[in-house]
Amino acid sequence: YRNLLAQITRTANLFHDLGLEATDAVSYLLPNLPQTHFILWGGQATCVVNPINPLLEPFAIKEICQSAGTKVLVALGEFPGANIWEKAMAIRRDLPDIKAIIRIGGQSDEKEDIYGFDEVIGRYNGESLDSKRTIDPQDIASIFHTGGTTGTPMLAPRTHFNEVSTL
Repeated sequence: YRNLLAQITRTANLFHDLGLEATDAVSYLLPNLPQTHFILWGGQATCVVNPINPLLEPFAIKEICQSAGTKVLVALGEFPGANIWEKAMAIRRDLPDIKAIIRIGGQSDEKEDIYGFDEVIGRYNGESLDSKRTIDPQDIASIFHTGGTTGTPMLAPRTHFNEVSTL
């Protein structure tokens, strides 16, 4: 658990270093991986996390990112049998508020504001939050998209209080 908490803290510090604040959103397109948990919990320590189903079509992913106000997008890099990275790249130019893209399982291209998670995460402190953030129970922790039965999926916010009380 010490290593898990250190990776979550490093991830929170990465998001803080990228300029994310408590009301900013990080969206991710990931299958269930260890890094997914680092992104989810580290993101909530810094900002608002918006998990997106990576099986959605690019236009739906783009609309969810726009609705969430995504500042950082995290996506699985090139992987046989998966087209998640291609979807992230297809919508990137349509999301002008994106500050950075974090690639899970791939290299950095910092000129393009793409950061390979495994390359950069070791740079960050795993002992404490650099932001020194104090979380209010009513702060938004995450936003989840609904099924979208009436059109584009709507976003449902969950507070930190909701997160703790549903465990």
